[in-house]
Amino acid sequence: MMERSAVISADTLYRTRLDRTWNPALPRCAWVCLNPSNANGSTDDPSSRKMVGFSSRLGYGGYSLFNVMAIRLTNPKDLLRCDDPYGAENTPENIARWCRETSTDAPIVAWGAIHRKFRTRAERVAKALSNARCFGYTKDGDPRHPLMLAYSTPIEEFVSRVVLVEMPL
Repeated sequence: MMERSAVISADTLYRTRLDRTWNPALPRCAWVCLNPSNANGSTDDPSSRKMVGFSSRLGYGGYSLFNVMAIRLTNPKDLLRCDDPYGAENTPENIARWCRETSTDAPIVAWGAIHRKFRTRAERVAKALSNARCFGYTKDGDPRHPLMLAYSTPIEEFVSRVVLVEMPL
């Protein structure tokens, strides 16, 4: 039986954490993706189901998911129209702390293709993590999102391959 929980703001605009546990006797892993969609404390979405599959194949009994941005949107293109896509509590330092608190292993970064406006923020999150893993890279050097990957995709150490152009946050 799957245990599900989420930390969602009172106005339901932001989600800072999503948890799934299927075997509490096994260790947990932490994921960091781009932004939350509509998965919550009772409902999964295709991405959360895919993370269950990858996490269980890696020997975990659950995961905690955090995101570079906390605003809940199903289409990442809509991030460009948000006044505050990050959320007050969702700082790079907090994301790194939350990953350490929920997993003893290196977190899995998987934000996929990211607009250049948000790349600096993603890199700040990666730097705050100090160590991470990923399932390979997009053509622009971002860590691939798991949704369209085969479960046979190998996990590797994450090394930033992005050349940053400073943009205002």
